[in-house]
Amino acid sequence: YQRRVHGTLSECLFFFVIFVMEIELCPGYKVEVKATGVGVWHVVVLQPPLPRLPQFCHATVCSGGTIQLSGAIGCKQTELCLVSGGISSETTAALEILETVVKALGLSLASVTKFNVFLDSNSRERFHSMNEAYGAFFAARDAPPAARITVGCQGLALGAQVEL
Repeated sequence: YQRRVHGTLSECLFFFVIFVMEIELCPGYKVEVKATGVGVWHVVVLQPPLPRLPQFCHATVCSGGTIQLSGAIGCKQTELCLVSGGISSETTAALEILETVVKALGLSLASVTKFNVFLDSNSRERFHSMNEAYGAFFAARDAPPAARITVGCQGLALGAQVEL
């Protein structure tokens, strides 16, 4: 069953049983919401189009209003391929994708409580490059950065250097 609804996320999710809806939570953004169980909804941002693997959604909304964002790598906004320019560019691109997902849900980055950052082959230089881009991203938006952890790992999707 598919239905188009306009309104806030909580107003729209109140009417779910088990079906799919397209929702416009704020002008210029459209999301598809799939009820997957009692109190759990998977969200895919349809407009503007964002890169994602078909196995994943952009966010999961749980009963009580908690929203979990899927990880993002530094892809171009409309393609599933990495931006050029290294770890700084990938960090900025990943944050822009996450910012779009949050906006599509009718929220802002001020709503984010924590980021988990994964750096491929972590080193002091790579951490510094990511940290500079992370700080610059939030400074450009005059927003305080959320709490964050950063861990090293091996082999991120598509050969990415960073995932948030």
